[in-house]
Amino acid sequence: MAAIDDITFKDLDQAAVTAWSEALGDPEWFLARRLEAFAALEKLERPSGREEAWRFTNPRAGGLERARIIRGPATGTAEAAMPARLSAGHARAEAGGATTPDTELRPGGLVTTVDGAAGEPSLAADLAEQGVILTDLRTALHEHAGLVEPRFMTSAVPFDEDWFAALHATLVTDGTFLYVPPGVQVEVPIGAVYQRTGSGATFAHTLIVVSDDASVTLVLEHSSPEELDGRAFHHGVTELFVGERANLQHLTLQEWGSEQVVHFGIQRAVVGRQGSYRSLVVTLGGGVVRIAPDARLAEGAEADFLG
Repeated sequence: MAAIDDITFKDLDQAAVTAWSEALGDPEWFLARRLEAFAALEKLERPSGREEAWRFTNPRAGGLERARIIRGPATGTAEAAMPARLSAGHARAEAGGATTPDTELRPGGLVTTVDGAAGEPSLAADLAEQGVILTDLRTALHEHAGLVEPRFMTSAVPFDEDWFAALHATLVTDGTFLYVPPGVQVEVPIGAVYQRTGSGATFAHTLIVVSDDASVTLVLEHSSPEELDGRAFHHGVTELFVGERANLQHLTLQEWGSEQVVHFGIQRAVVGRQGSYRSLVVTLGGGVVRIAPDARLAEGAEADFLG
């Protein structure tokens, strides 16, 4: 078996998945979920491009056969990432500086993930006092397992739904977890930034839980420098659980600086009775970008999809 830092798609077997999980420090329940997903992966057929869902996108554009799967930036590369609008706005806000509304956003909380590994999350004190939880996925697996375990790739995007979903659940490294308690109205956006600084493949997950009668605006941003040292494949899954009479507004911005980036994304909301969900997808960069937004609605729920 290849060393864990040099693992590729071709190296995948049960032992490699177990070593990958141990290297990331997963709890036991998440290792079990990975192994279940890997078992499903071996049974599922990889998309060929002839399927209707892939008619306009080459599913092999990511170059997975040759890509090294990474779980964090190489030493000294994090500084090379282009500053995202959310990151820049948040940094200025913390420094007490003004922001320009046309170019930068000031989120009430932010998680930034670089090359598959999240940094220290931040959340406004008043939101934390109301019970809002915003953290990186790795922390949530341990500290908020009761909220994560029943939802992670079980109902919104089941890991056995298709080949890429199973691969994602097998190899996911980090991402963002947001929980909004019942009745809490979050008036400022919550942000998640995903950046790439070099070649290889990353699998990042965003899990959002908006409880009954709550509301929030979520902004997901993707960015990279203009020059990369090779093909960068990014696979993102966003699972959004919207409670009864709850409201979620969701903006996804793909502003990849390099055409070397291939980005496949699945976004699916499960919306409770009389809940509402609005999705806006904006794609401004990257070589091949395929985002698949979807929603499952209970009685009286509504969803809008804009792009």
